[in-house]
Amino acid sequence: QTVMSLLLTGGELTVQLEVVVDNILILGIHIGAVSQVLLIVMALLIVTTIFRLLLHFLEIAFIPESAIVILIGCVTGFILWGATVGLDTIIPTLDLFFLVLIPPIIFEAGYHLDKTAFMHNIRIILLLAVVGTGLAAAITGLLIWAAAPLYKESMDVAEALVYGSLISAVDPVAVLAIFDEVHVNETLNIVVFGESVLNDAVSIVFYNLFLDLSRAPSFTAAVPFLGLLRFTYVSFGGAIMGLLFALGGSFLTKFTGHGETHLLETLILLITGYASYLVSEVFLMSGIIAILFCGILLQRYAESNIHRKSRTTFKYMIKIIASTMDVIIFLMLGIVTVYHCFGADGGDVDARWDPALICLTLAIILPLRFFLVFSLSWLSKFWRIKPLGYRDQFIMAYGGLRGAIAFALAFALEAEDYPARDIVITATLVVVWFTVFIQGTTIKPLLNLLNVRRSTTLDRPLSIMERAIPNSFDPIKDAIRRIAGNYQAGTVTKFFLAMDRFFASLVVRGLYSEEKQLVQSMRRLRKHEINRQLDEVEEAQRMEVFRQDLANPKVNLHRVMAERDPVGVMSTPLDLVPETASDDEQVVEEGLRFLQSSHQRARPRNRFAVPGAESVADYSALAPVRRRPAAAAALAVDTNDFEMRLDGNY
Repeated sequence: QTVMSLLLTGGELTVQLEVVVDNILILGIHIGAVSQVLLIVMALLIVTTIFRLLLHFLEIAFIPESAIVILIGCVTGFILWGATVGLDTIIPTLDLFFLVLIPPIIFEAGYHLDKTAFMHNIRIILLLAVVGTGLAAAITGLLIWAAAPLYKESMDVAEALVYGSLISAVDPVAVLAIFDEVHVNETLNIVVFGESVLNDAVSIVFYNLFLDLSRAPSFTAAVPFLGLLRFTYVSFGGAIMGLLFALGGSFLTKFTGHGETHLLETLILLITGYASYLVSEVFLMSGIIAILFCGILLQRYAESNIHRKSRTTFKYMIKIIASTMDVIIFLMLGIVTVYHCFGADGGDVDARWDPALICLTLAIILPLRFFLVFSLSWLSKFWRIKPLGYRDQFIMAYGGLRGAIAFALAFALEAEDYPARDIVITATLVVVWFTVFIQGTTIKPLLNLLNVRRSTTLDRPLSIMERAIPNSFDPIKDAIRRIAGNYQAGTVTKFFLAMDRFFASLVVRGLYSEEKQLVQSMRRLRKHEINRQLDEVEEAQRMEVFRQDLANPKVNLHRVMAERDPVGVMSTPLDLVPETASDDEQVVEEGLRFLQSSHQRARPRNRFAVPGAESVADYSALAPVRRRPAAAAALAVDTNDFEMRLDGNY
């Protein structure tokens, strides 16, 4: 008996196929609503992975991977449209973006942030990410609001600022991938990456702030003050929440160094990061800023406690999760493009397309991006010794692509609170398509055309000094600041270093233990070298006495050879050596050759040779002076100076 049923209810396709024998289920296929979504997502991820592998295999570098993923999403959208699968089945809730998809992307960006390079360029990054994003959101929103009568849906000033905030979120994933491929200079790379990380967080904060203001019944004089107060609470509250959770998670990893508890380290880091986001959202703070700071501080403190296997596991796990979420968002962008812009969901296509809003948005954001980057970079000349070049500034402005964050923020709007939701989604999709396919595909030829300065390292391995003392020039730079009269920079640096040492002393296990082990190892090595050198001095003295005995015809050479040849180099039996003058000369020659070969073998190993001793005779002349206590005291001077310098550094 075969039972097959296809149920189409509310846009959800349920497939049930069973083979029953004597009321016993033998074979069957059940595809429900949840399993249907999971199967679609898994199939899309497999197809996307295959196409990305083909891009790398065929070495097609001019097309960004995000563009390929969007095209796959569009093809999938047409297939689902033909299968009458509703959009609600693919995206069941709008909270999916903020609770599942966006947090891992921000967490991974903060965890893998190069903090040394980031702190060296912190002022220009904050200027572009905070001031630049705020100005971009405000100017874009006000200009959009000024042309509100031209749109199909009206916008008040708060709604226009919401749109200005979400469209200001840059997503230069494709640009950074090209930067890594062509090896641009380190300053350009870290400034673009740091700005994109903070830009996403700041854009989301402004987005939520203006969205709350749009729900206000009236705009009074107190609204700007309340908005500033809200922004301060959301931003600083999220940063403090991220700090607290990072310290808590790092403190837990302090006790995972024994037994098999290191298997829990990866889980602790993952839970800590996501918990900081959820708790911040519960207290109406910025979960994005919280999870960003939590990722930065976990990498600073928790990595010193966890096992190296856990470190590697978590590093690649969070990168894979973030990359997967980014791919899913771009796939959804392609699917939503089909459903929203072509009316696959049954909506009015003409009402969703607003050419005035689309054209005005493109006419505003592109020149505004160039103006803000060049003007803010010009301000950085007042404190940067080496300012950003005009070519770097042009690439920074041209690389301001819009992507996953802008689309997610636009699609998360609710029609009840935001009447212009449909035209905003359409305009955002067009902007994303334009920046990804036009700017993303032409950024690499522009890099070559402008001859942007490349990296000087080109992934060369670090030297021993760079690995042992990575910040060896920081004291020199601090001294230069003080000589130049810039005491504020030194004070701020000292404050952050003091806070860093205080937090590390609380949550890091065995602080500076590796440095102490290094000093102890160097001391043991130095002691071994001293003892070996003293043994060589005594051996040279003993061999000189042996030589004098051999040159004395009154000494019994056979007895001397027996006493002075412990290694058996001259292994001629005593009873076979006749006691004649010629035989004595032969023994002397063999002894001299033995001394010469012994000294030549010893010299290359003697890295800490006694000054003034270049031959056996020199050792003999110095031997009465350089006995063991005297030689040890003389050599200890250099040793104590070396250890003192090590102790001073650590």
